[in-house]
Amino acid sequence: MSQQNVHVLYVEDDPDDIILMREELAEASFAGFNLQNVTNVASALDYLGNYQTDIILLDLNLPDSHGLETVSTLREHHPELPVVVYSGRDDYDLAVQIIQEGAQDFLVKGRVDANGLSRALRFAMMRHRAHRIPPESEAQLRSLISGIADGVLVISQEGLIVFANPTAEVLFGRPAAKLVDSFFGFPLTDHGASQVEILQSGGKVIHGEMRTAMIQWKGKPAYLVSLRDMSERRQAELALEAAKQQLEVNARELQAANLSLQKSGHLKDQFLSTMSHELRTPLTGILGLADVLQTQNCGALNEKQQTALQHISESGRRLIGLINDILDYSSIEAGQLKLAPALCQISQICASCLRSVAGQANQKKLHTSLKVEPPDLLVKADGRRLKQMLVNLLSNAIKFTPEGGSCGIEVTASADERLVYISVWDTGIGIKAEDTIHLFQPFVQLDGRLAREYNGTGLGLVLAQRLAGLHGGWVDVHSEVGKGSRFTICLPWPN
Repeated sequence: MSQQNVHVLYVEDDPDDIILMREELAEASFAGFNLQNVTNVASALDYLGNYQTDIILLDLNLPDSHGLETVSTLREHHPELPVVVYSGRDDYDLAVQIIQEGAQDFLVKGRVDANGLSRALRFAMMRHRAHRIPPESEAQLRSLISGIADGVLVISQEGLIVFANPTAEVLFGRPAAKLVDSFFGFPLTDHGASQVEILQSGGKVIHGEMRTAMIQWKGKPAYLVSLRDMSERRQAELALEAAKQQLEVNARELQAANLSLQKSGHLKDQFLSTMSHELRTPLTGILGLADVLQTQNCGALNEKQQTALQHISESGRRLIGLINDILDYSSIEAGQLKLAPALCQISQICASCLRSVAGQANQKKLHTSLKVEPPDLLVKADGRRLKQMLVNLLSNAIKFTPEGGSCGIEVTASADERLVYISVWDTGIGIKAEDTIHLFQPFVQLDGRLAREYNGTGLGLVLAQRLAGLHGGWVDVHSEVGKGSRFTICLPWPN
């Protein structure tokens, strides 16, 4: 069957599952699936009588049929077509019964990724062909399985290898001549996938995934065995677990360091700087490894592994951000942070900052806006540090604004005062008047409830204030509980 023209009939009545299946097959690295959908067995039989179909993908619980009856009905009317069950039930006994009923595979929803689904469908078609190939067509079967990327063997009922394709030779580290007539050694069952460890002659262990199906070989029942090399995925899983553990260790160390250093004065600044440098190096490596694994070049990842990688990346980048804030704060406190001031067009910088936080704002469905008067206003500042101040203020605005609210930037200038006012405003929870005196204290959030509800270290506002001071300016705050806040960076207006 050409990889470019596989006609799949998906018998499923759940609209969400149908949409997800279309997305999964569209994402598969093996392109060319033509997915058609019907919602019950009666419609499936009608469709199969009128349209070309290569394989049936089947949910067990449909409006007009349930369980084994669903498989047996379709198999009775169309035994020429392979059936793969795609069910929400993770039931081993049911899977065995389904395979015995004639289905080629039993897949559990949410347990297989796009490429795994694609491979399962194509291999099911191959196994179905193998079942239907008569003894005199053994040459066709040999040709079919010799070109498959997975290792494929034919095992007699006595457990002896009678055929091995080139990939199997590579997996076992032995030529086919030495494999044939040797004992296979792994338990053979005609359902599901199992994990095996293949010991090569040189002592190397290959981690593999094995699937089996019954066929006729030279007129006798035999097992068709598919072996996929999962060693790279296994190594990736181990590396991922090690990276996760290292990230947790680093996070705990950093948290403990922050708690103890809040009361240590000058030693705090020196120690934080040292610790941050030491932590940033392994974190950068962990994030780089996570990025490589997410490309799936080392092997396909299932949904849980992809979610774990995403959590590692997000947590690592938050820690990198925290470390950078600590380094900047320590440099400012030590008088070592140097600015590179230049004339900047404020509208471009503000627009860039809003784009940087657009993802956070979209997640909370916030409306954002930008107003600069006059539009071509220039300010003399270190562009990178000005962006850092604005992004910190915008992140706080988004963090403390309920879903559906608004936030934005307004910029004005006073010719008389020779000042530029860059205001970040929001419609968030606001701040009590008596609490504003604590806003610019490092590592402080206004109360324990906020610290638990909103993630943060309390460094964002401190850095904005300190950086504004280095520019010869300051930060003003105006806030009303329940209505929102406005933080204004006041900078000198260049002549």
